[in-house]
Order: sequence, then structure tokens, then C-alpha cells
Amino acid sequence: MNHNIKFNKEEILLILARYHTHSSIQSSTTWDKHVEGLKRSILPTSSEILSELGGSDWNEVIQTGKTRYHDLEIEFQTIDSNKINNYLSNEIAKFTVLKQIKPYREFFAKSTTYYDECVEKLYEQKNIKLMKAHGLIRIFGTWNEIKKALDMKSASVGIGEKYDKEYLIEVVKKHGQFFSTPTWENYAQEHDLPHLLTILKHVPKEILLEYTNYTFNYSTDDLLSIAIKHKNVFIQSIRKWNAYAKEHSLPTKHTYINQLGKDRHNQIVKILKDNPEITFEELKTVLLSI
Repeated sequence: MNHNIKFNKEEILLILARYHTHSSIQSSTTWDKHVEGLKRSILPTSSEILSELGGSDWNEVIQTGKTRYHDLEIEFQTIDSNKINNYLSNEIAKFTVLKQIKPYREFFAKSTTYYDECVEKLYEQKNIKLMKAHGLIRIFGTWNEIKKALDMKSASVGIGEKYDKEYLIEVVKKHGQFFSTPTWENYAQEHDLPHLLTILKHVPKEILLEYTNYTFNYSTDDLLSIAIKHKNVFIQSIRKWNAYAKEHSLPTKHTYINQLGKDRHNQIVKILKDNPEITFEELKTVLLSI
């Protein structure tokens, strides 16, 4: 079913070019069966194709698809079917998805998180399923490109215009139990979620520590910042700190001693005891002078 979505002639020609070797295009019956069985994509029926092209012979439809494909070979100066089919698939995905989301432009008024929430409510209330934000970004490249395609005012959402920070944090909160390598990449691909490196780059470490079991490699700056932030416990015994660290997903004293050395660890403890108001930059300066 196409939900009353209309396709123009050029869009139909691109669809026919993409499917010109596909078994579904052999007859109007096989084509309609293929269209009816689609769960995510929406394509025109045989009657809609014939009506738009102004014909009645399905064999002519098949030939039209072959001709349009050959025109693309000439246009791109290539007979590389992968290159042409990738172009066709991407173009078809763009205009078919746009037809589905245009009636719901208000969903794009805020963040990607807001959009996904609207999509979920729409499905619950009206059983209409739209593509999630990450799936749209895979097709259009950035969130702003989607808004441009919808003739909406673009607004920077940060993080290379692909995701807003709020969306990435929500992803971690909802799916954090799967956040590890290589588990995450397989899980992310299956559920249309961002790559692990994107999340690691933009989600605050404290969020990742709270909602995931991801193992971090702490830099020296990380260790110093943690020590200052939690200095009231850090300056206490190794046993007390380790218990606190376990509860709050922080590095143990073993990590500090192993990475910085026992002497440097002891220096940090003494400095924090003597100067409880010391800043991160001041701590680094003092340590460098010792």
C-alpha cells in the first residue's frame, strides 16, 4: 500500500531503472506483489506507473526502465552497476522517505530526540511507522540536510550537524548495556544507532560510566581531574577509595599507582590534603615542579 503517496514521472523512471533487472518487474502482477510486501519502503503500484507514463503495456514499462538505466551509464560515463545502483538506491530512498515524513514537519522543530519521541507516539496512536532519526541521517548525511529537504530553516545541532548531544545521551541511557566493542557496532547497525566512536567523542564520560560497563583508558589529565573532583574520598585510605570507586565506576588506586607510579600518587594525595581548593591547572603545575 502506498498511503496515497504520489510519484512524478522522473521518480518513477529512477525506480524502474533501479529495478530493471529485478525479478519483481517481470509483470504488473509480480510488481504489485513486491510493492504490497514492502514493510519500510513505499513504491508506486503498476497502475500508478502506467498512469503516470501514459501507457498500458507493461513490456514498454520494462523497456523504459532499461532505457533510463542506459542513460545513466552515459551520464556517469561508467558501466559499473554498483556505482549506478548505489546512486539510484540513495536517490529513491531520499524521495520516498521525504514523501512519508513531509506531513509531519512539526516533528523536526526540535532535536533528534524530540523527533524520535514523536515517531514513537505516532506509531502507538495511529499505527503509522516512520523512520527513526538515525536512519534519516544515514540517507541524507546530516540533520540539517533533512530540514533543508523539507524546506525548513536549518539550525546547527552540533556534533558535525549529525546528532545533538541530548540524543546521544538518551541512546546511552536506553542501550548502555550493549555498549562494548564489538557488541555495540553489531547492535547499533541492527537498531539504526550511532557508531561507538561518535558516542565516545561526544557523550560525557560520567554518563558513560554511569550507564555502561565500557572500559576506559584514562589519561593522566583524566586521573587528576577525578582526584580533584572526589578529593574528599581520594585522600583517604586505598580501601575506602576503592570501595567508593567501585560504587561510582571510577578508576581504582591500582589504576593510579600502575599508571602514574606510587610516588606520584602519594604526591597527589599530599597536595590535595594540604591544598583542598587547588585547581586542575595548579595541581599540574605543582606536580611538574616536583
